[in-house]
Amino acid sequence: MLGWNLAVVLILTTLLVILYVSLGGLWSLAYVQVANLVLFTVGLAVAAYYSLHGHAVFTTPVPKQPHFQGLAGGGLAMILVWFGMNILNSVSAQAEFQTISSAKSVRKGKLGVYLSSIVLVGFAIVPTLLGMAARTHHIAMKSGLLAFPTYLRMVAPHWAVLLVGLGFWAAALIWCAPLMFSGASSFGLDLFNRKQQSHDTSAVRRFTRLSMLIQGALIVIYALIRPGELAWWAVFGLTLRNAAIVGPTLTFLLWPAVRERTVLLSMVVGVAGGLGWNAFTGFSATTFAFHINPMWVGTGLSMTVIILGTFFENRKALQWNRQLKKRYLGWSIGAIGLLLIIASPALTHGAYRSLLGVDLFLSILCLFFTAMLSTELRDCANEAELSNCQRGICGKKIRRILESR
Repeated sequence: MLGWNLAVVLILTTLLVILYVSLGGLWSLAYVQVANLVLFTVGLAVAAYYSLHGHAVFTTPVPKQPHFQGLAGGGLAMILVWFGMNILNSVSAQAEFQTISSAKSVRKGKLGVYLSSIVLVGFAIVPTLLGMAARTHHIAMKSGLLAFPTYLRMVAPHWAVLLVGLGFWAAALIWCAPLMFSGASSFGLDLFNRKQQSHDTSAVRRFTRLSMLIQGALIVIYALIRPGELAWWAVFGLTLRNAAIVGPTLTFLLWPAVRERTVLLSMVVGVAGGLGWNAFTGFSATTFAFHINPMWVGTGLSMTVIILGTFFENRKALQWNRQLKKRYLGWSIGAIGLLLIIASPALTHGAYRSLLGVDLFLSILCLFFTAMLSTELRDCANEAELSNCQRGICGKKIRRILESR
């Protein structure tokens, strides 16, 4: 209606979000998010009323697509990627960790997690029904992002369409604002805070706001590079995030023997390997070499580098774990990983070839836990010396940053 091109809309929207986050801060965001959630719920309810009212969505069969039928369908790989992403996200969801840690008590933090999990069920079911209703009216339209708004304009008045649009904007703020704030706070402290001024409130604010501007610029640049390939940006984001974060986060939480140099190398190799794998097929959003999603490749390479790098750097300091239960558990998990590797050639052909990437990643994950559980540093053989052995490892720098907050 205003005649703005894509670049102008992206820049103005990004600046609006940056201004909103910068003026709000984490605590203010928490209160404003409640208003956003109410607006999003109202918009979803209005969309459900006009889209499903008088619609036989529960009795009308959804048009079938052969490649989605059965476990061997092409949709299985995508489903597993999203499930895998969310499972891996449980150890790398920094914004969620920061939000939960801001709770007034452990009890309230747990209550918030439980309630949000219950609410998510409703927010998953209703959009599914809306998509099914839109699909019955736009069978030939491939894009769900276009099908639903088109269908809504057919069945709802203008004020309802506007309210639903505001609800989607509120949903975007609910998702984007905490992530941008969390990422900017960490990025600013990690990159710009060379003098370790973590306790200087003004410096923290300055670093965070500068980081948000850098993030905003990257968002606009990325979106303008391939504006018609929303699906590919999901591939890019999943690969970049999981390859760079999952392995290092697991090592920080569970494996004190890993050193900072190994972690940095794993991040570089993981990201380069994942994006390089995608480059084999021309950075396609749907077609990958050997049907393996780049996310599995990048994350698997990152964890492989961590295993090999830790063994190499601590080759004179590692020994078998003195706790037999942990050692035997590690060997058992390693046996499962070897079985998965042995089974991988069978997945290179036939209907289940889309499972090859998941199989190989799970095998690497098993070997990662095997290495972690079955070995220990000689200086860490008893709990009394654990704090001394952790000096100089990768967790030292991360722990210092966390304590400063």
